[in-house]
Amino acid sequence: MLYLILIGISLALLGAFLVLVSFERSRGLRVAGEFRNTLDKKVARAAFIAQHVDWGAFVRHLVGSAAERTAHDLAHSVLRFVRTTERLLTRFVKYLRERRGMPVEESHEDQTAFQKAFSKVRTAVRGAATRKPKGD
Repeated sequence: MLYLILIGISLALLGAFLVLVSFERSRGLRVAGEFRNTLDKKVARAAFIAQHVDWGAFVRHLVGSAAERTAHDLAHSVLRFVRTTERLLTRFVKYLRERRGMPVEESHEDQTAFQKAFSKVRTAVRGAATRKPKGD
């Protein structure tokens, strides 16, 4: 029954199209001509683009871009998780050291490599100045 309804609808649309074409030919003008002309221009432009686009390269580009974005988002999420875990563990170690009475090291995360090296040299010089010579 569904097939008969669909066939009937398609025949009715075909009949309506033929009536419209015969009406337009007898009058010599198009029904909704301005709208149909702009629609024809848009369809012609879309057909031209569809024929001249390298669809394989376009799909490759889209898939590559999506894969890069997904990999970037995944790496960023993992990095944030690792940094959060690192902060929690650092706080926990600091708490345990304070609880045992051990000296708590200052955070050197914000220092550059040069600043870290300079800090080590300064500590060594201070330590050497307070030590007694071995011969005494």
